[in-house]
Order: sequence, then C-alpha cells, then structure tokens
Amino acid sequence: MIKIEVKMKKPLSEMLDAEIKKERKKIMLNAVTKLRDATPIDTGAARTAWELGKLDRIENDKDYIYDLNRGTSRQAGPRFIERTLLSTGDFVPNGRMVSKS
Repeated sequence: MIKIEVKMKKPLSEMLDAEIKKERKKIMLNAVTKLRDATPIDTGAARTAWELGKLDRIENDKDYIYDLNRGTSRQAGPRFIERTLLSTGDFVPNGRMVSKS
C-alpha cells in the first residue's frame, strides 16, 4: 500500500467560486438577451439599453422603461420584465423585482 499526499495549486473553494461566478454570469447574460427580445420596440433604444450592472443587477437606463413595464405599449403587456425573468426558470420572486431608480 502507498499513500500519496498532494497539494492542489488552487484551493477547492477558489475553484468553486470561479465556476459559480461563470455560471451566474451566463444566467444573467441569458436574462439580458431574453429581456431585449421581450422589450417593446419603437426606436430600439429601450431594447438595446439592457446591460449587466454590479451585484447581480440587470439595468436599463431609459427613463420610460418603467412605464413600458406598466403596460403602456400594446406590444408587451404589463409586467413584461417580471414575466420574462420568471419564464427563464432561473429566478424566483423575492419581493419587488423591478424598481424605479
């Protein structure tokens, strides 16, 4: 019988953290793509304004996106943002999903 002791180059926790970050980014980028597809289009400005923010946030800096989400467009009903995010299967409601900043 022999025993072999090795030391990994990176701690397992670092390797797992890296994989988790990679998977989280993939999920968030997919959500941005889905939101772009679901956003009502007139000039295209609101559709192209979706981006990843810091701390697992998805942002859209168009002043009128909040109103669009309230149902002011005939192209997408009320709460299209919440419906789109929940339809991915990657998110669950946690209080208010969409807030006006």
